[in-house]
Order: sequence, then structure tokens, then C-alpha cells
Amino acid sequence: MKPQLRDDRRCFACGPDSEHGLKMTFEYGEGTARSRVVPRREFGGWSDIMHGGIVATLLDEAMAHAALGAG
Repeated sequence: MKPQLRDDRRCFACGPDSEHGLKMTFEYGEGTARSRVVPRREFGGWSDIMHGGIVATLLDEAMAHAALGAG
């Protein structure tokens, strides 16, 4: 039986209702997905460098949306 997923709009990466999240949005083209994110200071690691965990989250979300865009 396929699990039923429910979107509560609080995904850290793309949830519009996530208080502390990235709030990523996507534009889709022919087999593509694009997002633009301006990171806030609290997502930093070293001075003026985004934390690697946040970079990995951006990549994870982008790859999922790229797969959706590709059908």
C-alpha cells in the first residue's frame, strides 16, 4: 500500500508556513526547475559563508523539484 503524504506547508526547505525555513519557491521549464534563495545570516557557518548543511538542503530540495519538473 502506497503511503499517503500530507503537505502541512512547514517543510524547512520549501514550506511557506515554516517560521525558520528557507521558503524556497520554484519555477519550472521544459524538464527543469529553478529557485533563487537569499540566505539569512543565521544560516551561516564561518563568517560570510553559508553552512554546508544548508547547502546540502538546497541541493536536496532542488533535485526533488528537478525530478518533478522532468516528469
